[in-house]
Amino acid sequence: MRVHLNGQAFQYGTRKSIIVDLWDSDTQRPTTTKSAISRYKSKYPNIDLDLQNIKIHLENIERIFSKIYTEHSIGSNMIDTKVFRTRLDKELGYNKTKSKKDTKLSFESYLDLFIKEITIGDRLIQSGTANGRRYKEGTIKAYENLNFRLKAFKKHINKSTFNYKDFNIDWYNAYTQYAVSKDYHPNSIGNTIKNLKAILNRAKDENHHREEGYKVRAFKKITTKSNKIYLTNDELELLYKLDLSQVEHLDRIRDIFLCGCYTGLRYSDYSRISKEHIKEHDTYKVIDIITLKTNERVIIPMKPELVAILSKYSNSLPKSHEQKINQNIKTIAAKAGINMAIEQQLITKGMTTIKQVSKHKLITTHTARRTAATLMYLADIPTIDIMKITGHKTEKQLLDYIKVSKVETAKRLSINPYFTGNKLVKA
Repeated sequence: MRVHLNGQAFQYGTRKSIIVDLWDSDTQRPTTTKSAISRYKSKYPNIDLDLQNIKIHLENIERIFSKIYTEHSIGSNMIDTKVFRTRLDKELGYNKTKSKKDTKLSFESYLDLFIKEITIGDRLIQSGTANGRRYKEGTIKAYENLNFRLKAFKKHINKSTFNYKDFNIDWYNAYTQYAVSKDYHPNSIGNTIKNLKAILNRAKDENHHREEGYKVRAFKKITTKSNKIYLTNDELELLYKLDLSQVEHLDRIRDIFLCGCYTGLRYSDYSRISKEHIKEHDTYKVIDIITLKTNERVIIPMKPELVAILSKYSNSLPKSHEQKINQNIKTIAAKAGINMAIEQQLITKGMTTIKQVSKHKLITTHTARRTAATLMYLADIPTIDIMKITGHKTEKQLLDYIKVSKVETAKRLSINPYFTGNKLVKA
């Protein structure tokens, strides 16, 4: 809220955040446009209630401001802004405090409350470029999974509850041993540890405990390099030309997936492409969209195949669920003949084995983004330009993300002057 008091600008934070697309700058309230709201319904099922709560909250601020302003204005020409802010905080319930004893929560109570608050939007991100924004659905699921894994482990060791002091190197060793016996993937184990440490650090910062046992060097996230794949230009052509006209839902899923392959966007962004994201510049069209994860604007030239796909749906992609796409894109790829055997490193019970897996079984929604980045790189598009689309901050991050086989590397190097050699030399 911005107003003028005593001729000076006075700002007061609402302590709320909203998706930019859902804000009506004319009314200074959440939008009531059903088409705009429906685009976020699948990701945020309670979006209607959230928007209504924000509207009520803003109206409360406005009402209380008017009330205090009227009271202060009677018989006085000057308003003390500090007193004004204090009154607003009090009327809105912002300055309610409890004793330190009352605010200390047990680990499990804190974790439950943390998950509840990030789910309903009462707790926002407090650092980085996303500071002040709501937690993403994927992050919320990660903390819910942490809670699930801890409960399962607690049951396994026949323990009634976990306290802050329990999380030391002995606990770490016991949990990782248990997780390996359950055949959890090393990266899954690592993510559990990472999220647990994040919760413990946050609880410590908020004065709920003073334990340090989890801060030893060995209490760390473990990772293993994943064997991720991408699709070649030939495989994309197979998908594009596959006749799915008799299976409408597979036809839609194939088209949504290909939009990711042609743009390099994350699923959360390419799945919501609509006509307002399509712009014309001179003789070419682009996708002009603000990404949800980083809130950055990207402008991507549209390939002819992308133009053709979007025209099927009046330039607004049909909606689907990521889980459905992950389930069905494998079937679609198999129908298209994408069955090349891929050597995969598998970890079972802590033991590493090598196995041949049909490529179609490895395809997910994220394969689309990796495919786009890799094919742009193979097409000799400068990495700085690819980064503007993918959002990678450094070239090293991008090159780690891109998947180029050794055969393709050899093919690219074969035309390098170093390997073409002296053409005067006869073979």
